[in-house]
This record gives sequence, C-alpha cells and structure tokens, in this order.
Amino acid sequence: METFKGVFTPPLFLQDPKTDFLIGLRGLFVVQSFLHTFLLVFAPASVVHSTNAQEVLHSSTLHKALKFVSILFWNDGIIYSAFILLSARTICLPFMKEKSKLSIAGSIFRRGIRLWFPVAVALAISTGVLHATGYKYIDDFAEKTGNISILVPYKIDNALIYFNSVFNLFWVTTRFSEQAGSYAFPGQMMWVINVIYMQSFTVYMTMVIGLLLADVTTNMDFKTKAHRGIKVWRSIRCPSYVIYTGILAAGLVMQYLWAAWRPQYRDDELIAHGGLYYTGGLNEDFDAKQPQARDDNYLVLLGFLLWVETSDMVQWALGNRIFVYLGRRSLSKYSQQT
Repeated sequence: METFKGVFTPPLFLQDPKTDFLIGLRGLFVVQSFLHTFLLVFAPASVVHSTNAQEVLHSSTLHKALKFVSILFWNDGIIYSAFILLSARTICLPFMKEKSKLSIAGSIFRRGIRLWFPVAVALAISTGVLHATGYKYIDDFAEKTGNISILVPYKIDNALIYFNSVFNLFWVTTRFSEQAGSYAFPGQMMWVINVIYMQSFTVYMTMVIGLLLADVTTNMDFKTKAHRGIKVWRSIRCPSYVIYTGILAAGLVMQYLWAAWRPQYRDDELIAHGGLYYTGGLNEDFDAKQPQARDDNYLVLLGFLLWVETSDMVQWALGNRIFVYLGRRSLSKYSQQT
C-alpha cells in the first residue's frame, strides 16, 4: 500500500495560502460566468457576441460603451479560454513540487474521477429539472421576449442516452462542442470539461501546455525579476508592467474593434491559424458557430495573467474571501485540481 500512497493522496498545493490568488481568479471568472448566463437570458443585447447584439442595426454611443463593458466583464470567449488556460497553469504544479512517477500517476488517476462525478451529477440534475418543467417553455419564453440568443437544450430521453452523453465528454477529441452532453446542458458550455480533460493528458505526458508560466513562477523567481524591469540599455530599464499592459491592451483593442467597428471581420483572423486536424496550411475550413482558439482572447488573458503573477496588490485583491469561496466551490475546483 505504501507504493500506491502517492496515487491516492490528494494534492496539497491548493491548500497553500500562497495559491489563494489562483483560486480567487477562478472565483472571479465564476462571477463572470453567472453574469454572462443571466444577461444572455434576460438582456441578450447586452452580451457582445450574442445573436441579439449582432442584430442591432444602429450602434449608438451608449451601445458601443455597453459592448466594451461586456468585453471586460461577461465575455464568453474570455471566460471559457480562462478556465482552459488556468487548468494548464495549475495542472503541472504537483509534479513540479514533487518530481516523481507517483505524483504523475496520482494526478492521472484522480483527474478522471474528480471530473466524472460532478459532470455526471450536474447533467443528471439539469436533465431531471428540464424533464419536470418541460422544454417548450424555453421556446415560449424566447419567442415572447424576442430572445434569439438562447437555444432549447437537447432532450435526453433515457438512461442509455444519458450514459453515452457523459461518456463522450471524456472520449471525443475533436469538435468538442458538437456533442449531446454539451447541447443537453443549459448554456451548452459543458464542452469545456471535455477540452480540459483532453488537455490533462497532453500536459501529463509532454509537459508543454501551461508549463512555461508555471515554471517561471515556481522555479525562476519570476516575480522578483519582473519587479526589476527589463534592461533596455546600460542602466536603463523598462518596467515590466508596460509589456503586460501592452499585451492586454492589444487584445482588448482587437476585441472592441471587431465588436463595435467591423464585426464582419471578427473571424478573419482565424484563417491565419494552422488547421489543427486536417492541414498544416491556412485554417479555411472552420465553423464560426463553434468556440474557437482566438488570438484576441489569448492576448487579453496572457496580459492579465502576467499582471496577476507579478503584482502583490492584484494577488491580494484576488485572494479575498468571496472570490476564494466561489473558486473552491465551483466546478472549476475539480477541473483545476490534479
């Protein structure tokens, strides 16, 4: 039994007060997730990438300002990208704390269980509630309110469909959002768990995704070095926060321009990405209706995470009790632990 002790012992790094800011960061995106879902149902025109917002013919100054607020505080692309990036940031920490085969084996063993149970329970509860209340009322509500941004969840009729839906969430390796488990869940965002689970094995086996940020903060004293600034010439140093702010601003400007100025160009940057599964050339065969890996989301999150990793004030703000409480009790608790 001593041999398998590391496999069954849960990691302790998330119980370290020094990592409270990471848990609080999850809590921050939990709040943003709630705002996005709530507003998508009751005020869809205020959600920047919703169908209702895209149908607005006139774009007043107030509406443009609302789009900018939406980009900052309830942006679906940034929210789902954040959970995926946070998973990559934290998943390799147990191995970096204890570099042994048992730490990797324990992470792989626990990951599936910690993800499977909350997903199965959440999908069972949502399916039960929808069966009890009926599905038609969602269509009726959308029609009466003019909400064209929400979809009626896929109906799971029996236990076999339910089992297959949960199973596929841990099996599908492409087109993650096009599966029953995601379509059947309110908000159709369960696919994020699928991506995080598949990402787990990429990190476990190759230690590439998220390793750079985790490694420099854990092993290279990144915070102290960042405070010194970047040497430009002789004794002249550029404050590191200038770089972070530039990266963050670049992402926000891209987001805003494609939301309020030229929305028809929003998906053009996706063509420049390499086709992951079918070609090494331009990504010309993408479905704009599906979630995509976008440069603007990445720049926003990278700039913000660099601020988080190096600023004592930001870490203190994120480490407040409310955000930490929400972060520990969200589904992301299971998707970030290893």
